[in-house]
Amino acid sequence: MARPERKNILKKWSFVTLILIVFSLFVLNPVNAANIKVVKDAPDKIDFGELLEVNINIENFEDKEIVVYIEETISGAEPVNPKEFIISKVSNGTIAWRPPFYEWNLTLKPREINIITYKIKPLSFGDYFIGPTTVTTTLGEVFYSNPLSVLVSPPSNGICEPDLGENYFTDPKDCPSGSADGVCDLIGDGVCDPDCTPRADPDCSFCGNEKCEEDENYKSCPQDCPSGSADNYCDDLNDGICDPDCERSEDLDCLCNNDGVCESELEDYKNCPEDCKKPVGSMWIYIIIGIIAVVLIILFFKNHFSNTEKNWENIYYGNK
Repeated sequence: MARPERKNILKKWSFVTLILIVFSLFVLNPVNAANIKVVKDAPDKIDFGELLEVNINIENFEDKEIVVYIEETISGAEPVNPKEFIISKVSNGTIAWRPPFYEWNLTLKPREINIITYKIKPLSFGDYFIGPTTVTTTLGEVFYSNPLSVLVSPPSNGICEPDLGENYFTDPKDCPSGSADGVCDLIGDGVCDPDCTPRADPDCSFCGNEKCEEDENYKSCPQDCPSGSADNYCDDLNDGICDPDCERSEDLDCLCNNDGVCESELEDYKNCPEDCKKPVGSMWIYIIIGIIAVVLIILFFKNHFSNTEKNWENIYYGNK
């Protein structure tokens, strides 16, 4: 056979082979492929301590039986029914960790809807999440359900229990704003949340927020606590402002209390003219008193010298 004819034959067989492969992929496989739908449902909300019942609905749309393996991964919950989870198994002396799970093996009859129900008890408050259910056929085909999110509401007992997942957002009745619940609520309500970092909560004190707060005073933060602030600190400044934290004798600005009484030990006309009025004519009184004193002194010495002179004269003439 000529070489060109061999090439033509090989091309024809290659083309036929390609057609068969494409036919098997797009025609034969869809015939053998399973058609399964998996839908999962549960209550939207339960109270803490209640059982959470979950239903897995598996529908077989085929006209033949299909054997499937179902796996449901569970975390953060206690098994109730079935009573035990399947945990990581030992393989070659080592343990490959994975979350606990439930598993079932089912044979789905043609056009059958099979419902699997299990019950668990969530261990904490808040949104409880359950991932998609995995359904695998004997041919290795994998189908997934929808995920679930269930709100687990804590019972109000007046106690904030962060270890159980209780915080301001999951249970504001038991954990009001400012509770030490591991969550910074960032609520501007005048209550500093101890879980907030500095400056995160506007209610938490820090120097520069224009609020003179408990741990601040004129010395530590004068921009928030200016002179005269009631900050449990006596600033002792002579600035015309009486500091309410000072004793009257400590702050000169506090000496005058404007009560209408001139207190001689603390107040005078100079530091408290409101209480200590300037005496009328006091200067003239002092001048007159001074003049009288000078006149008396002069008269005293004049009389004294006159008597002394007479005594000397008597002594002198008497001796003669």
